[in-house]
Amino acid sequence: MKIQGIYKIKNIINNKIYIGQSQDILLRFKQHKRNIYYCKKHLLYNSFRKYGIENFEFIIIEEVKDVNMLDLREQCWLDYYQSYLSEKGYNLRHKAESMRGYKHSKETKDKIAIAHVGKKHSDISKLKIGLGNKGKKCEPFAEEHKRKIGLANKGKIPWNKGIAHTEETRNKIAKMCKGKPSGHKGIKHSKEARDKMSESHIQRWKNKKNKDNIINFKKAV
Repeated sequence: MKIQGIYKIKNIINNKIYIGQSQDILLRFKQHKRNIYYCKKHLLYNSFRKYGIENFEFIIIEEVKDVNMLDLREQCWLDYYQSYLSEKGYNLRHKAESMRGYKHSKETKDKIAIAHVGKKHSDISKLKIGLGNKGKKCEPFAEEHKRKIGLANKGKIPWNKGIAHTEETRNKIAKMCKGKPSGHKGIKHSKEARDKMSESHIQRWKNKKNKDNIINFKKAV
């Protein structure tokens, strides 16, 4: 059951508070707890790591039926607790503003895309993603959605099926691939390279933490 409204997260050691709003508070609590693992630069998450998540209380302080009233009610509680003051709380802004309905500009989207180029999940992240999705099934498309997809793809050739290259293109491809083995077929590593790879695998499995992570990840997926 979804609970929409205002919540607070309280540090029971120093009594600092964070005020937030959500259309599904219980889900939002889970997201906050999960974000501790992703090194988000936020006062609240830094505090989670410093004091331990067990030293925080997650409390629903007001249920709000009208979604349009969320910003107003959050502002009331922000002002009541003054959690935007560094000595009292973890909120970064004085004004309650949700991201509901907000859309990034193309420039911002491009910057986000560039910032994520080359980034890879660690083994720990992969394990958590795998465990988080274990047993979950994709929701089936609605019939209307299927119909729209079908219309959008009508007449399109799947992948490269049926596409014939010109003679010139075929010659270029043949010239470019001449003498190259298919995939790794026929490639032989030198003895030095084989020894290095063998040593690398041995050292990796000697590390108990790495070994446990690999085993757990394989079980999860």
